[in-house]
Amino acid sequence: AMLSQDGVTGWSEAKRLFEESLVLSTELGDRRQMGITLNYLGNVTYALGDYPTAKDYFLTALRLATKTQLTPLALDALVGLATLLWRQPGTMTPFTHSMNQQQAAELLDLVLHHPATTQETKDKVQSLWNELAAMLTSAQLVAIQERGHARTLEEITTELLAEYR
Repeated sequence: AMLSQDGVTGWSEAKRLFEESLVLSTELGDRRQMGITLNYLGNVTYALGDYPTAKDYFLTALRLATKTQLTPLALDALVGLATLLWRQPGTMTPFTHSMNQQQAAELLDLVLHHPATTQETKDKVQSLWNELAAMLTSAQLVAIQERGHARTLEEITTELLAEYR
């Protein structure tokens, strides 16, 4: 209910509650709940326009999920990172933006076709994918899908975590 609220007040309150949840799950050593909460915090800070912090939350969730082999959580973190790559406003050149769109599409394609992706995540990714696919040429889409299908989740995760140390 909190996430569907409009306005900064709702998002700020959601952020506060998720920060409390993160403290509790960390104290309890509940790594799965920590990963879920980190992904929620990434989404909330993204909605508040704090993109660097959102990226940190998604990367921390990805690192944790990878270390603990919680694949569905890693896939959720990749969706957050793809959204950031694609939609983050700023001082990007058209070339950088195009490269980001393609990298985001690769991540979304991987998530969409991964056997551990939950239906909820697939539904979210499908609408993002449709939106992004409409901006790319058919040749770009074919290349993205070929690259995505040739690489494993582990390869992509390792590459991302190395890129954003």
